[in-house]
Amino acid sequence: MEGCTQNLYFAEIDDSMKVTEGGGNWKEGEVIENVFLTLGEVRELLLQDEVPTASGMLYALTWFLGRHNKPAAASTAS
Repeated sequence: MEGCTQNLYFAEIDDSMKVTEGGGNWKEGEVIENVFLTLGEVRELLLQDEVPTASGMLYALTWFLGRHNKPAAASTAS
């Protein structure tokens, strides 16, 4: 059995927050890749018969869609 360790972090960002190109500190073993997809692109990716990514990433994307598909909380204002 083969395995690897993945650390996935979730953050909502936009272009106004960009400070540098990023990418992590290679000397410390960090490999950071920013991937920008629309919600539709994420859904399409998960529907493919073969997805070229690790199962941990598929789990993270499924979690992400579940988080963003919830209906807005009902207003309690009278």
